Parts: sequence; C-alpha cells; structure tokens
Amino acid sequence: MDMKDLRLQRAWPTAALLALGCGHVGMAVPPKVAETSEVLEVTDRSSWTGGLTDEGFKLAKYSVKEVDRDWQSNSGFSVGPFADKKATTGYQYQLAGGGSTLKGQCGSETKENSWDLSSTSEISWGDTTVACSCKGGGDAATLTWSEKSSEMTVAGTTYELEAVRQTDTGGQTPDPVGFTARAGDFLGAVEVTRPGRVWLNKGLDDRTKAKASCLFVGLMLYQAPAEDTDSDDDD
Repeated sequence: MDMKDLRLQRAWPTAALLALGCGHVGMAVPPKVAETSEVLEVTDRSSWTGGLTDEGFKLAKYSVKEVDRDWQSNSGFSVGPFADKKATTGYQYQLAGGGSTLKGQCGSETKENSWDLSSTSEISWGDTTVACSCKGGGDAATLTWSEKSSEMTVAGTTYELEAVRQTDTGGQTPDPVGFTARAGDFLGAVEVTRPGRVWLNKGLDDRTKAKASCLFVGLMLYQAPAEDTDSDDDD
C-alpha cells in the first residue's frame, strides 16, 4: 500500500478552518426543524482520518462503522449523475442499530479546474458533486448534492436538499455547515462540521429514520480532496 494512504490527517472542513481559535462552529438550525425534530448527537468521533484511524462513531442509538475510504466507486456505482459517468473518489460505511444494518456508499467528483494554488485554499463544496446510497432493509435510499441538483429520496419520498451556511454564532461561511431536507414538511437536517449532529422529524417511522440517518452520515463523512504536496517525492 502507498504510504500516503497511511498518513493520519486532521479533518477540518472549510467552515471549521475559518473558525480556528473560536471553538466549534455549528449550524444555525432552522426554527421549523428545531420545533419538529429530535436531535441525534454524535459521540466518540475522532478528529483524524486516514488508514491508521478508526473513523467509526456513535450517532445516538446508531453505530457508524467499517468506514473505508479506499473503496473504488468507479466500479458498479450508479447513483444520481454517476449512472452515466464514473465517480473519481469513493468511500463506504455501515450504520447499525436501527434494525437491518445499512450499507452506505458515496462517490464524488471534483471539477478539474477548481484548484487555487494559494497556500490557504481548499476545494469547496461548490466544486464537487457527491452522491450516496444506503442499502438494506428494503428499497435503497439515495442522495445527490451539487450546486445544480440536490435531493434525497427516502422510503419513496423525494426531498429537496438545501445547504445551510449560517452558523449558530450568527456568521456566514462560504461552504455549507449543514443541510436540510424537506418536501413540504422537513424530513430533518444534518450538521457537517465536526463532530456533527442530525435532526429527524419526530413523526418518521423507525425504518425511515434509519435510512435518513445513513444518508446524512454520508454527508458528514465527505471530505474534500487535498492537494498532493508530496508528488515530487514520488518520482
């Protein structure tokens, strides 16, 4: 295995980078989400990623485990826009504790011309298309995020997926700190800054809650690719 795959990396989303020294940056929860939802807190989540790190964590009663960032999504992955083209990166995971263990898979593609070579730049969510599926316990649930198209389908209902850039401290970030999902009423929401949280509508049945949680975990696990600063050393 390439030694680069074994490096430990601290996972800092752009929103968190902007707030270094200011503590955790959370999502400003829309009032209707707060009124109608139960909150699923995250515990036991490491701030590190990489081949030497167990990236599993607890999401209330659920356990996220078997996180694998070496999964080759360009083979047999056909969710959303990747039904017609190949994803360039992928990761998979499992969600247990809600009945059947659900298998989550996500693929992503980043615009080739998105690099800004300044030392402080990162690829943003706006440069990226992400698609996820969660299988097990019936029909698959799916999610697609990009600036052009964003939705998630759970238990036969398709919800609009909308980015939230307002923080719980009243600020705004260029990249999302979370997402909401709604089709008339809110399905729920996810905070993607670490450690993260999930909100689920109290009226959902257990199977729908598990499928929605699995897809939200896919967004929580997404991390933008970093510029390879070691490429000259590999020649």
